[in-house]
Amino acid sequence: MGIDHSTLHFLLSSRKAGASFRRTATIGRQDLLLSTSDIRGLFSRYGVPCGYAEADSILQQDRGYAEPLLRALGAEVADSMDASEFEGASVVHDMNQPVPEAMKGRYTLVYDGGCLEHVFNYPRALQNCMELLEVGGTLLLLTPCNNYMGHGFYQFSPELFFRALGEENGFAVEAMYMRTLFKRDAPWFLVSDPARLGKRVEATTWESMILFVRARRVREVPIFARAPQQSDYSRAWNQGREARERARPALFQAARRGRLSLLLEALLPRELWRRLRDCRDLYRMRDRLDPEMFRAVELD
Repeated sequence: MGIDHSTLHFLLSSRKAGASFRRTATIGRQDLLLSTSDIRGLFSRYGVPCGYAEADSILQQDRGYAEPLLRALGAEVADSMDASEFEGASVVHDMNQPVPEAMKGRYTLVYDGGCLEHVFNYPRALQNCMELLEVGGTLLLLTPCNNYMGHGFYQFSPELFFRALGEENGFAVEAMYMRTLFKRDAPWFLVSDPARLGKRVEATTWESMILFVRARRVREVPIFARAPQQSDYSRAWNQGREARERARPALFQAARRGRLSLLLEALLPRELWRRLRDCRDLYRMRDRLDPEMFRAVELD
């Protein structure tokens, strides 16, 4: 877990959008994967004063952990939570378990920079993060969404966060982006809500991708009193047979493509089929994102 150039860009953008770092909790301690020029360049872009000495001090203090950076962003409290003491977290708590009542509503900002996908009881861990926030507080999440198999227990789809961080649970997703991590020239894609589009928001990409989620707690209600449901299923349940019939052609087309592949494999010489298959797979796996679902944007 660490804050690199892309992550700091997202944090500063969130700050500009109104996120208060005054009382911040990070899930796990965050390493700083930055240079002095990274900090000065991004701080300058967002109008945050920072000289060479200050940027260097941020990197040198606290054994390279993120608390000095968070204080530079306005944190008066910069707590970190972990299940173990091995990295010196200020709060030792297993996120598989409910957080103590005394901690609920304590923070203005909760930041998970890549911890929760390693927690087996993910719904409980996400609920903990939501409950740690005061009303008006901001939840920032970075989490794997594609091509990160084996990194943790899970990788996630946009649907999960749009539904879990919805009005029914007292939250509103303000922005969700997808981007390749550790690649500075990679584009930022603004992710659409599947419920708004009326269809699943899906992507097949060549590179590993990360979701950057910013949500705000707008009111205090019991969280997950009702389990979130995937929006396309909810719509089908409500609209009945008509919605189901509209979904069938795509399924049938996929089945036909599968049968065609089997037929070609049986008829063509093995080497020719292998080359055709490799070309097909490269074509499918290149970054072909539906602009209705993933719109390239400049992060402000």
